Amino acid sequence: MVELARIRPRFALILLTSAVVLLPASASPVQDPFAKYAPTTLAARFTAEAEAVGTRADLAFSGAGVPSRARVEFLGKSRPLSASKRDFCEKAFQTLGFDKKLNEVLSDEWQFRENGRDYWLTVQKQVAEYFPKELTPGDEIDVYFVGLGGVKEGGAMQLVFLVNEFQSLE
Repeated sequence: MVELARIRPRFALILLTSAVVLLPASASPVQDPFAKYAPTTLAARFTAEAEAVGTRADLAFSGAGVPSRARVEFLGKSRPLSASKRDFCEKAFQTLGFDKKLNEVLSDEWQFRENGRDYWLTVQKQVAEYFPKELTPGDEIDVYFVGLGGVKEGGAMQLVFLVNEFQSLE
């Protein structure tokens, strides 16, 4: 469990975003901002998200933005977020009623491994900044994320998951 005393500066925007996205209007103040992130696996969330978005549309918002937590291996590799995924995120933020400037907090996609399978996840800039400071390739970590939906790239639906935080297990 993430302790509030251990929250790093990168949480400022994350906590604000998480509070707005994840809390009902009548909710009381959050003691642990990541308590709503249910433990799962990337494989399970990818399967659920794929079922939610289907394959017919060019883009689909899943509405299944379930706050989730998964234990993965950090591989230390990143790649630029594609233009189609960046556009998708901007549309998702607009659809949810957020300022499209939130798109500016998106970083690259980072590679993680779970049970021998590699996944690329979009990571917020203020989170990704801490990867080289706190992690080395091969480290086991918990990633906190939500699924936004998917967008077609090269004829195939590519799912978009947004990492809001990580917790090193070491």
